[in-house]
Amino acid sequence: MALIPSIGTPHSNEELEVEFELRECSELLDVRLRSSLCQEETHFLELRRPLVAQALKKALGLKKDLDPKQVPVVAVLGSGGGTRAMTSLYGSLLGLQDLGMLDCVTYLSGVSGSTWCMSALYENADWSRESLSGLIAKALVGTSGDKMSAYSLSRLSYYTEELNRMRDDGLNVSLTDFWGLVVEFFVYRQENPARLSDQKKAVASGQNPLPIYARVNAKTDLNTKEFAEWCEFTPYEAGFSKYGAFIRTEDFRSQFNKGCLIKRMAEPRISYLLGMWGSAFAASLDEIWNAGKKQEWLENKEDDVELADDIKKSSENSSSDGLHTHVVTPSSPISYLVDKLLNFCFSSCQSHNFLHGLNLHSKYHTSHEFITDTGTVVSPLHTGCLKCALSESYGLQGLSQETDSSVRSPSPNVMDPL
Repeated sequence: MALIPSIGTPHSNEELEVEFELRECSELLDVRLRSSLCQEETHFLELRRPLVAQALKKALGLKKDLDPKQVPVVAVLGSGGGTRAMTSLYGSLLGLQDLGMLDCVTYLSGVSGSTWCMSALYENADWSRESLSGLIAKALVGTSGDKMSAYSLSRLSYYTEELNRMRDDGLNVSLTDFWGLVVEFFVYRQENPARLSDQKKAVASGQNPLPIYARVNAKTDLNTKEFAEWCEFTPYEAGFSKYGAFIRTEDFRSQFNKGCLIKRMAEPRISYLLGMWGSAFAASLDEIWNAGKKQEWLENKEDDVELADDIKKSSENSSSDGLHTHVVTPSSPISYLVDKLLNFCFSSCQSHNFLHGLNLHSKYHTSHEFITDTGTVVSPLHTGCLKCALSESYGLQGLSQETDSSVRSPSPNVMDPL
């Protein structure tokens, strides 16, 4: 109960009685503010563990059954690199299948070219239980066919119609979306109506590893050496582990404000996501120029992202000596404009920010409840880079580490990237 002066009344000393009620409302939000796994992924692990235990017993020639709760979580990681990465992942998975080790894998993750392989695999709800030779032969037909057909008049007309439809729906259209349609032709050789949420059926009984698609989130006016972070996609959710913020996959590209869904948009076809997952489009003009001279940009992309995510030094040592910094002081308005032009990510794709309206807690990294593993915390240099993050009003408890094992974290059992 509180008493406040009345405003705009004849008697200035008149008071009004106002009652306030404070409630925890994070569970009412459409943005999930938790670093723990979602219920669907937790259920998937319960179904997958017994299958992994049986596969490990057979592969290792063990006589006793393994306790499903004690089996290691093994992940296969696919790198970027276009058709080279796609071919490498296909071959590695085929090798694991021939060795009887494919069913020992719990997660399958990739970026860029590896996602071409993954998205094609999960079109088949039982792909890991069937021989991969047939799927590889089908992929070979698509990638080795005539490349110029992707730019025929009929295809260009199709691209124009699709992109105009996106613009009419109020979505930002970029070169990334055009590239996604081109990749669709190379991978499927036809229009693919599938969406990422459709892949739930491929993990409904734990029959396949859970796919995690990754992309680089960057700022259009900064190169990725200054700011870059990983955003992950599964058939269940899309979001940032470092913020502990996720939305349903079906709601990606919808509009949010302060954690609430305000305008639902149709879930994008997976073809457009293939364009986003090709994170080379996060490069600025300066990086493209340097990559053309050194051919190192894609190889060092993982290091760039780790640079933006690394806050351990800053949290342990408050001095600025431990921070990675990059300062540019233009000497004139012309050099300022040149610098902005070179660092502009002209080919990047912009989507509605589902963290819009939320504010980063100013002392989040000092809380004992906040996850401080590498890659899960924001650097103070980039506070507000998303114009939003997690707000004090929703509390740090939305970011707390669960006491059980329901949080995905680096494991010594994770296989090396392909």
